[in-house]
Amino acid sequence: MKFFLLDLLKKYDGKTVLIIGHRATQYALEYFINKTLLRQAVTTPWAWRPGWEYRLVRL
Repeated sequence: MKFFLLDLLKKYDGKTVLIIGHRATQYALEYFINKTLLRQAVTTPWAWRPGWEYRLVRL
């Protein structure tokens, strides 16, 4: 996922990109973008939200 995000920065910096994935994809986004510990991301109660949005900046 880290290399995928780095590739997004190279090719789509400043653009809106739709990512479709599973729960593990969200764990990775939380970890790499929001700096959430994996243990916390995995154990936090999950609740669906419409339109989750992440802002990707240099890792």
